[in-house]
Amino acid sequence: MGKITKNCSTCKFGMFIICQTLKNNEEYQQIKEYKKIWEFKQNFSCDNYESIFIEYPIEVSKINNNINKSRYRGNSIGKFVKITPCSEEYKGKTFLGIYLGELPVGHGISYNPDTKELDVSFRNNPGVFVFDLNKIVYGYESFWGIIEKEEDLKEITDSDIENIWYVRALKSLSQSKNDISSEGLENKVRECVLNNKNNKRIIGFYPAAIIKDLNVDPTNQECIKQINKILTDMTTEGVLTLIYHYNCECDQNYIFEDLTNMPERCDFCDEEIYKDMLNLEYRIVR
Repeated sequence: MGKITKNCSTCKFGMFIICQTLKNNEEYQQIKEYKKIWEFKQNFSCDNYESIFIEYPIEVSKINNNINKSRYRGNSIGKFVKITPCSEEYKGKTFLGIYLGELPVGHGISYNPDTKELDVSFRNNPGVFVFDLNKIVYGYESFWGIIEKEEDLKEITDSDIENIWYVRALKSLSQSKNDISSEGLENKVRECVLNNKNNKRIIGFYPAAIIKDLNVDPTNQECIKQINKILTDMTTEGVLTLIYHYNCECDQNYIFEDLTNMPERCDFCDEEIYKDMLNLEYRIVR
């Protein structure tokens, strides 16, 4: 890596929109156009600057190894998956696989200059074992999704339908149908939100948390549509607030409360930010 330019894009306070210096800067607060905002941040630095990178050499008093694995989609581990690897060698073919959970694909390292401790953890990504390929294909190199009903298997057309894995998938899916009645759905959603609030929990990336807590079939589009409307109504009522998350490939993270303030490109790597890749999260107003 070359010499690091000291500006908002390489400052750790520039992440998650938490920079108090920018919040108190009148000139910056007057800027409305994203391009001008980006130009300002590219050329601005202050006495509070702290690099998001570890700048060696450093003194290390202790190395902390965090071996905890992410439990994201933990309830889907062991489920069948349809997966299309992005690599050209697979020519857009869709395969059957099984979801293994979030698996380590690298390391994340952070340094505390006060304690001089180095924290080492895993960088995780969804892993899918693909039977026909006899290998693990990761989420970042494919398009994939959990198979919830028999119709999802229709995309897998290039392999023998009598393959034992497909037969097992069909049998498993036929035995696990779990349709939820729409009667009283609004009361259930509101009760679920209230329980989360009392337990001081934050509803995760929606609608996953509500779907999980209510054991809703994620393929029941009509039910999901109703849940979305209920959550939108609760946002209008001031019970919930909607937050938009975006994780760039360069590991820069953005949080928006208003899409009108969403930049068109990443401040750090200048890659385009796609609205269809935003993660949505409802947070409880306390």
